Formats: sequence, structure tokens, C-alpha cells
Amino acid sequence: MDVAPEAPWHAWRRAVGAWPVLLRIGADPADWGDAAALAQQHLGDGLGSSVTVPRGTVRVGCATASSGAVRALRAAAAHRGWPVVLERADASLRAAAGVWGELSAGALRLTERLRQVYDPHNVFAVPLLP
Repeated sequence: MDVAPEAPWHAWRRAVGAWPVLLRIGADPADWGDAAALAQQHLGDGLGSSVTVPRGTVRVGCATASSGAVRALRAAAAHRGWPVVLERADASLRAAAGVWGELSAGALRLTERLRQVYDPHNVFAVPLLP
């Protein structure tokens, strides 16, 4: 059976990529199943998910999410050391939940220092700090 080279990407887009809300969870490969289960616990059933092996991430797509659900997922994931980034959402959810979530104290210090060194005049289009 011949499979078109683009077929896997179309399947990914149907399963995850086309969802209106897309979150990325940074977790170790051994924890990917737990990360997906944690997302389901906070965002509900009907999720699409995929993993990105080189980056060590789980992407979870869903039709809708509340800012409270995103914040609760981030809090639960933070206890395991997993950052949760809101990759895609409408403007109201991005404004209410934020894109990056909370940074750990160490990551915040590093980010602030990087900004001081590489962007002392705050001209980057995408802010490094929440």
C-alpha cells in the first residue's frame, strides 16, 4: 500500500493541530502518558494529543478550555516540573490565562538576566517575561 509522504502530517492535523486550543506540556518521555492523563483530568474528554520526541513535549488540543482549567493544569504540572505553554487560543483565553504561565524562581532569574543582556531596550516582539 502506497502512503503519500504528507499523510502523517494530515493525520496529526486532524488529531491535534486543528484544535482551537493547543497546549504544550514539557515532560520527560517516560512521563508522556501521565502528562496526557493530567491534561484530560483538567480539560476533560475529547482531547487530541501528540508527542514530539526531540523536544520532549506533549501537545494537547481541545475545542474549548477555561482560564481556570488552564491555570489548574499548570499548577498540577508545576508540581512535577512540567511547564505548560498555551500555544493556540482565542484572545480572551490568552489574556485571562497567559501564554507562558508562571516561571520557577530560577527560570525567572535566568530570563530576566537574558533580557538585560540581549534586550536591554525591550525591543523584542515576543516578551520573555510573563
